[in-house]
Amino acid sequence: MTKSNEGDNKPSAEDEEEQRSQRVTVKQRDPITGVPTVVEVEGMYIGGQAFSVQRNDTVMLYSEEGLPYIGVVLDFDEAEDEGRPGEMEVQARTCWLYRTRDLKGAAKLAMEEEPAVTRRAVLSEAKAGGDKGTLQEVFMSNHANHVFAASIMHHIRVWCLPDGRLEPLLLPAGAAGGGPPPGASAASGPAVSRGVLLPGFVARRMYQTSKARLLPLGKVGPAVAKKELEPWVGEMVSELLRRTQAHLPAAMADWVRRCGERQARYE
Repeated sequence: MTKSNEGDNKPSAEDEEEQRSQRVTVKQRDPITGVPTVVEVEGMYIGGQAFSVQRNDTVMLYSEEGLPYIGVVLDFDEAEDEGRPGEMEVQARTCWLYRTRDLKGAAKLAMEEEPAVTRRAVLSEAKAGGDKGTLQEVFMSNHANHVFAASIMHHIRVWCLPDGRLEPLLLPAGAAGGGPPPGASAASGPAVSRGVLLPGFVARRMYQTSKARLLPLGKVGPAVAKKELEPWVGEMVSELLRRTQAHLPAAMADWVRRCGERQARYE
Protein backbone atom coordinates (compact mmCIF):
# COMPACT_ATOMS: atom_id res chain seq x y z
CA MET A 1 0.00 0.00 0.00
CA THR A 2 1.31 3.40 -0.94
CA LYS A 3 0.48 6.46 1.13
CA SER A 4 -1.78 8.30 -1.31
CA ASN A 5 -1.62 11.96 -2.19
CA GLU A 6 -3.91 14.37 -0.38
CA GLY A 7 -7.48 14.08 -1.56
CA ASP A 8 -7.02 10.55 -2.94
CA ASN A 9 -9.56 8.47 -1.04
CA LYS A 10 -9.08 5.24 -2.95
CA PRO A 11 -6.77 2.63 -1.37
CA SER A 12 -3.91 1.38 -3.52
CA ALA A 13 -4.68 -1.95 -5.19
CA GLU A 14 -1.06 -3.10 -5.34
CA ASP A 15 -1.15 -4.95 -2.04
CA GLU A 16 -4.80 -6.05 -1.83
CA GLU A 17 -3.96 -9.73 -1.36
CA GLU A 18 -1.39 -8.91 1.35
CA GLN A 19 -3.95 -6.84 3.24
CA ARG A 20 -6.86 -9.24 2.79
CA SER A 21 -4.86 -12.00 4.42
CA GLN A 22 -5.52 -10.24 7.74
CA ARG A 23 -9.15 -10.51 8.82
CA VAL A 24 -11.04 -7.43 10.04
CA THR A 25 -14.34 -7.84 11.90
CA VAL A 26 -16.80 -5.06 12.73
CA LYS A 27 -17.48 -5.20 16.50
CA GLN A 28 -19.64 -2.10 16.96
CA ARG A 29 -21.71 0.12 14.70
CA ASP A 30 -23.33 3.51 15.13
CA PRO A 31 -26.94 2.72 16.12
CA ILE A 32 -28.31 5.40 13.77
CA THR A 33 -26.06 5.34 10.69
CA GLY A 34 -24.82 1.76 10.91
CA VAL A 35 -21.26 2.93 10.22
CA PRO A 36 -18.57 0.84 11.97
CA THR A 37 -17.19 2.48 15.11
CA VAL A 38 -15.01 -0.34 16.49
CA VAL A 39 -13.29 -3.06 14.49
CA GLU A 40 -11.22 -6.06 15.51
CA VAL A 41 -8.03 -6.76 13.56
CA GLU A 42 -6.68 -10.31 13.42
CA GLY A 43 -3.17 -9.32 14.52
CA MET A 44 -1.09 -11.37 12.10
CA TYR A 45 1.81 -8.91 12.53
CA ILE A 46 1.98 -9.46 16.31
CA GLY A 47 1.69 -13.21 16.56
CA GLY A 48 -2.04 -13.53 15.92
CA GLN A 49 -3.12 -11.50 18.94
CA ALA A 50 -6.37 -9.84 17.84
CA PHE A 51 -6.90 -6.25 18.93
CA SER A 52 -9.64 -3.63 18.70
CA VAL A 53 -9.27 -0.28 16.93
CA GLN A 54 -11.49 2.76 17.30
CA ARG A 55 -11.52 6.45 16.48
CA ASN A 56 -8.37 8.46 17.38
CA ASP A 57 -6.24 5.36 18.00
CA THR A 58 -2.62 5.73 16.88
CA VAL A 59 -1.49 2.75 14.84
CA MET A 60 1.21 1.41 12.56
CA LEU A 61 0.22 0.43 9.04
CA TYR A 62 1.76 -1.90 6.51
CA SER A 63 3.93 -0.34 3.82
CA GLU A 64 5.40 -2.07 0.80
CA GLU A 65 8.35 0.34 1.18
CA GLY A 66 9.51 -1.54 4.27
CA LEU A 67 9.29 1.12 6.99
CA PRO A 68 5.72 1.05 8.37
CA TYR A 69 3.51 4.12 8.24
CA ILE A 70 2.18 5.75 11.43
CA GLY A 71 -1.32 7.20 11.51
CA VAL A 72 -4.34 8.23 13.54
CA VAL A 73 -7.60 6.43 12.77
CA LEU A 74 -10.29 9.06 12.21
CA ASP A 75 -13.26 6.82 11.37
CA PHE A 76 -14.34 3.76 9.42
CA ASP A 77 -16.59 3.03 6.49
CA GLU A 78 -17.33 0.12 4.18
CA ALA A 79 -17.16 -0.21 0.42
CA GLU A 80 -18.00 -3.06 -1.90
CA ASP A 81 -14.98 -5.18 -2.72
CA GLU A 82 -14.46 -4.85 -6.46
CA GLY A 83 -12.59 -8.15 -6.58
CA ARG A 84 -15.19 -10.03 -4.54
CA PRO A 85 -18.73 -9.17 -5.65
CA GLY A 86 -21.21 -9.06 -2.80
CA GLU A 87 -18.57 -8.66 -0.10
CA MET A 88 -17.76 -5.48 1.82
CA GLU A 89 -14.30 -4.18 2.68
CA VAL A 90 -13.72 -2.15 5.86
CA GLN A 91 -11.73 1.02 5.26
CA ALA A 92 -10.15 3.38 7.77
CA ARG A 93 -9.85 7.11 7.13
CA THR A 94 -6.37 7.77 8.46
CA CYS A 95 -4.46 10.95 9.29
CA TRP A 96 -0.78 10.44 8.62
CA LEU A 97 2.02 11.16 11.05
CA TYR A 98 5.16 12.29 9.26
CA ARG A 99 8.74 11.38 10.05
CA THR A 100 11.51 13.93 9.64
CA ARG A 101 12.53 12.41 6.32
CA ASP A 102 9.02 13.09 4.97
CA LEU A 103 9.09 16.83 5.63
CA LYS A 104 9.62 19.35 2.85
CA GLY A 105 10.42 23.02 2.40
CA ALA A 106 10.82 25.25 5.43
CA ALA A 107 9.82 22.45 7.81
CA LYS A 108 12.63 20.22 6.56
CA LEU A 109 15.17 23.02 6.87
CA ALA A 110 14.00 23.76 10.40
CA MET A 111 14.51 20.15 11.45
CA GLU A 112 17.98 20.02 9.94
CA GLU A 113 18.91 22.82 12.33
CA GLU A 114 17.15 21.17 15.28
CA PRO A 115 17.89 17.44 15.64
CA ALA A 116 14.78 15.45 16.51
CA VAL A 117 14.14 13.44 19.64
CA THR A 118 14.56 9.71 19.17
CA ARG A 119 12.80 6.92 21.01
CA ARG A 120 12.31 3.18 20.57
CA ALA A 121 8.79 2.09 19.68
CA VAL A 122 6.69 0.58 22.47
CA LEU A 123 5.89 -2.56 20.43
CA SER A 124 9.43 -3.21 19.22
CA GLU A 125 8.92 -6.90 20.03
CA ALA A 126 6.36 -7.28 17.23
CA LYS A 127 7.13 -10.61 15.58
CA ALA A 128 6.70 -9.61 11.95
CA GLY A 129 6.81 -6.28 10.23
CA GLY A 130 6.86 -4.24 13.42
CA ASP A 131 8.87 -1.17 14.28
CA LYS A 132 12.12 -2.61 15.64
CA GLY A 133 14.41 0.39 15.43
CA THR A 134 14.86 3.80 16.93
CA LEU A 135 12.92 6.36 14.92
CA GLN A 136 12.79 10.11 14.87
CA GLU A 137 10.19 12.33 16.43
CA VAL A 138 6.94 12.24 14.48
CA PHE A 139 4.71 15.11 13.41
CA MET A 140 0.93 15.36 13.25
CA SER A 141 -0.40 16.46 9.87
CA ASN A 142 -3.55 17.61 8.09
CA HIS A 143 -3.12 14.89 5.44
CA ALA A 144 -5.73 12.12 5.57
CA ASN A 145 -7.14 9.53 3.21
CA HIS A 146 -8.67 6.05 3.20
CA VAL A 147 -6.77 2.77 3.48
CA PHE A 148 -7.82 -0.83 4.02
CA ALA A 149 -8.35 -1.44 7.73
CA ALA A 150 -6.55 -4.75 7.19
CA SER A 151 -3.32 -2.80 6.69
CA ILE A 152 -3.29 -1.85 10.40
CA MET A 153 -0.43 -3.74 12.03
CA HIS A 154 -0.74 -2.81 15.71
CA HIS A 155 -1.25 0.07 18.11
CA ILE A 156 1.62 2.43 18.83
CA ARG A 157 2.07 4.88 21.67
CA VAL A 158 2.41 8.49 20.59
CA TRP A 159 2.78 11.06 23.37
CA CYS A 160 1.35 14.40 22.22
CA LEU A 161 2.65 17.57 23.84
CA PRO A 162 1.36 21.13 23.30
CA ASP A 163 4.81 22.72 22.99
CA GLY A 164 8.49 21.88 22.73
CA ARG A 165 9.07 21.02 26.37
CA LEU A 166 9.93 17.38 27.09
CA GLU A 167 9.73 17.55 30.88
CA PRO A 168 6.40 15.64 31.05
CA LEU A 169 8.11 12.61 29.47
CA LEU A 170 11.33 12.69 31.50
CA LEU A 171 11.90 10.31 34.40
CA PRO A 172 11.95 12.13 37.76
CA ALA A 173 15.49 13.09 38.78
CA GLY A 174 15.39 10.77 41.80
CA ALA A 175 14.26 7.72 39.84
CA ALA A 176 16.67 5.03 38.67
CA GLY A 177 18.16 6.30 35.45
CA GLY A 178 16.27 9.57 35.77
CA GLY A 179 17.39 13.06 34.93
CA PRO A 180 19.27 14.25 31.86
CA PRO A 181 22.84 13.17 31.05
CA PRO A 182 25.55 15.07 32.98
CA GLY A 183 25.88 18.63 31.75
CA ALA A 184 22.78 18.39 29.51
CA SER A 185 19.66 20.49 29.52
CA ALA A 186 16.58 18.49 30.52
CA ALA A 187 14.48 19.90 27.71
CA SER A 188 16.99 19.93 24.88
CA GLY A 189 16.19 17.44 22.13
CA PRO A 190 19.59 16.11 21.05
CA ALA A 191 21.02 15.98 24.59
CA VAL A 192 18.19 13.89 26.08
CA SER A 193 19.17 10.23 26.16
CA ARG A 194 16.63 7.59 25.21
CA GLY A 195 16.99 6.01 28.62
CA VAL A 196 15.31 8.88 30.46
CA LEU A 197 12.35 9.34 28.12
CA LEU A 198 9.06 7.53 28.62
CA PRO A 199 8.75 4.82 25.91
CA GLY A 200 6.76 5.81 22.85
CA PHE A 201 6.94 8.28 20.02
CA VAL A 202 6.78 12.02 20.66
CA ALA A 203 4.62 14.45 18.66
CA ARG A 204 4.94 18.12 19.54
CA ARG A 205 4.16 19.81 16.23
CA MET A 206 1.71 19.83 13.36
CA TYR A 207 3.05 19.66 9.81
CA GLN A 208 0.86 21.78 7.52
CA THR A 209 1.40 20.01 4.22
CA SER A 210 0.18 22.82 1.95
CA LYS A 211 2.52 25.39 3.53
CA ALA A 212 5.30 22.98 4.52
CA ARG A 213 5.53 24.58 7.94
CA LEU A 214 5.54 23.32 11.53
CA LEU A 215 3.08 24.51 14.16
CA PRO A 216 3.11 23.61 17.89
CA LEU A 217 0.17 21.37 18.75
CA GLY A 218 -0.92 23.91 21.35
CA LYS A 219 -1.53 26.43 18.56
CA VAL A 220 -3.65 24.16 16.38
CA GLY A 221 -6.87 25.38 18.03
CA PRO A 222 -6.25 29.05 17.14
CA ALA A 223 -5.26 28.00 13.61
CA VAL A 224 -8.60 26.20 13.23
CA ALA A 225 -10.40 29.30 14.49
CA LYS A 226 -8.64 31.33 11.78
CA LYS A 227 -9.70 28.67 9.23
CA GLU A 228 -6.07 27.85 8.50
CA LEU A 229 -6.84 24.22 9.39
CA GLU A 230 -10.03 22.20 9.08
CA PRO A 231 -12.17 21.51 12.19
CA TRP A 232 -11.44 17.76 12.16
CA VAL A 233 -7.74 18.52 12.65
CA GLY A 234 -8.47 20.53 15.78
CA GLU A 235 -10.78 17.81 17.15
CA MET A 236 -8.16 15.12 16.56
CA VAL A 237 -5.32 17.07 18.18
CA SER A 238 -7.49 18.06 21.16
CA GLU A 239 -8.41 14.43 21.79
CA LEU A 240 -4.83 13.18 21.48
CA LEU A 241 -3.56 15.86 23.87
CA ARG A 242 -6.32 14.84 26.29
CA ARG A 243 -5.37 11.17 26.02
CA THR A 244 -1.75 11.95 26.76
CA GLN A 245 -2.69 13.87 29.90
CA ALA A 246 -5.02 11.06 31.01
CA HIS A 247 -2.57 8.19 30.43
CA LEU A 248 0.69 9.88 31.43
CA PRO A 249 0.59 9.47 35.27
CA ALA A 250 0.02 5.69 35.21
CA ALA A 251 2.50 5.17 32.36
CA MET A 252 5.17 7.17 34.16
CA ALA A 253 4.63 5.30 37.44
CA ASP A 254 4.97 1.98 35.61
CA TRP A 255 8.11 3.13 33.78
CA VAL A 256 9.73 4.33 37.03
CA ARG A 257 8.99 0.91 38.57
CA ARG A 258 10.45 -0.96 35.60
CA CYS A 259 13.58 1.20 35.54
CA GLY A 260 14.07 0.57 39.26
CA GLU A 261 13.72 -3.18 38.77
CA ARG A 262 16.18 -3.11 35.89
CA GLN A 263 18.75 -1.19 37.90
CA ALA A 264 18.31 -3.52 40.88
CA ARG A 265 19.25 -6.50 38.72
CA TYR A 266 22.65 -4.94 38.05
CA GLU A 267 23.45 -3.95 41.63
